[in-house]
Amino acid sequence: MRGAATYIARIAICLLLWASATLSTSCSVIEEQLPTYEETSLVGVGDKAPDFCTTSLDDKVLSLSSVAGEVVMLILFSHECPDCKALLDELQTIIDGGEALPTTMAISRGGSKEAIMAYRDENGYTVDMAADSDKLIYGLYATMYVPRYYLIDKEGVIRMMKFEYYEGDLREMLDMAKEIRQ
Repeated sequence: MRGAATYIARIAICLLLWASATLSTSCSVIEEQLPTYEETSLVGVGDKAPDFCTTSLDDKVLSLSSVAGEVVMLILFSHECPDCKALLDELQTIIDGGEALPTTMAISRGGSKEAIMAYRDENGYTVDMAADSDKLIYGLYATMYVPRYYLIDKEGVIRMMKFEYYEGDLREMLDMAKEIRQ
């Protein structure tokens, strides 16, 4: 009887050791670091902003070349992203308050025109928006993460870029836009 108990105890210890090793190995995938914002950026501050041409939800042509000589704020977002919604909500509050903004374009990363139009209408956004269903515009700027927003000067150079949504970042960008518009 004593031998059976010892045998069972050894099997239990082996199972515990095996389970511990298996769990720590499988959890190492979870602990793996995702790429940084910088590693997933295809452009940076000081770079010429890649031009694009698309049609807004209201059938206007949106392109950087069509607003050459103007200060532009470009927002890349997803209609399924809570941080993107927070950024766009803050932007809309600023618009509703009557503050003059740089030329602003919000381009969705993915999503159909219909889905982005419903999102815009549901949230009451008035900024020019376009659907980038095939992610071609997004792919000029980044490989991962939204929201991303860029301040582009009159020469088409990126002067500031932000990732995610943090309170105060939009205000910082708009303040810089005022400085470089003068």
